[in-house]
Amino acid sequence: MKGFDQVEVTLDNTRHYMWYKRHDGSDQRALFVVNLPAAASLADVKKFFERVAIGATIQEYTPSVLSDYPQEVWVNMSRLTSDLDLSVDSPKYRLPKNSAIVTFVDKSACQLAVSGLKKVGEVEWPSAGAMAHYYASKYQAKYRDAEELAVEVSEALAEFGSAERQSMQNLQKPLVDDDGFTMVVGSHRKTKRGLLGKQKLAQTVESTKAAAKLKKKEKEDFYRFQLRQRKKEEMNDLLRKYKEDQERVKTLKEKKRFRPY
Repeated sequence: MKGFDQVEVTLDNTRHYMWYKRHDGSDQRALFVVNLPAAASLADVKKFFERVAIGATIQEYTPSVLSDYPQEVWVNMSRLTSDLDLSVDSPKYRLPKNSAIVTFVDKSACQLAVSGLKKVGEVEWPSAGAMAHYYASKYQAKYRDAEELAVEVSEALAEFGSAERQSMQNLQKPLVDDDGFTMVVGSHRKTKRGLLGKQKLAQTVESTKAAAKLKKKEKEDFYRFQLRQRKKEEMNDLLRKYKEDQERVKTLKEKKRFRPY
C-alpha cells in the first residue's frame, strides 16, 4: 500500500499482515493502522505494542464501527455516501473496516512504536485463538437455538391444528347461496374452499349463458343504411388488405425472395 509500512503478525499459526502510517492532524501522536485482526480490543492492541517497543504507551484506541458490522457496507459513489447513520460526529464512523487510530501519550511514545515496528521482523498477536472464536461466534449467531426453535414449531403446529378444527366445525354449519338455498355437502366436497369454488363456477356459467342469450336477442343491422355501411366497410377492409399484399409481394421481388409456390 502506497504510503504505508507493513508489519507481519503471527495469528493462530498463520501469517497476518497489517499496514500503518502516522495519522495526519494528530500532533504526531497517533498511528493509522489498517487490517487489524477481527475482534481486536484495546487490551490486545496494548499488549501488541508492549511487545513491539517498551515505553510505547497507548492513551486512546479508536476502532472503526464497521469492524463489527454484520455485512459489507457499499458506498454509493454517485452521491459519495452510504446507508450508515453518520449523525454522530466521531472518527470511528469515518474509518474503513478493520482499521483504527492508535493514539499514544506523547510523540516519543509514538516514535518508539514506529521504530519498533520497522525493526521487528514478526510479532505474535496477544490473543491466541481470537480469530477462531470470533468467526465461530459469528457462524453460530446465524442459526437459531434448537430448543427455542422446537418451542416455536410446536406452537405453530398447535395453532394450525386449532384452525383446522375450527374450519371443520364451520363446514358442519349449513351454507346458503345468494338465492337463499341451502347447499348440500357431498362426500367429494369436504372443504369450504371446494364448496365456494363450485358455487363460483355455477355463477360464472349462469352469467355466461345469460350474456349469450341476450346477445342472441339483439338484432344487428336492422336498417338498410346499416347494411350498406357494413358492406362498404367490409369492401374497404378487403381493398386495404389487397394493397398491403401487393406491397409485400413487391418488396419480396425486389429482394429476390418472392416464392409464389
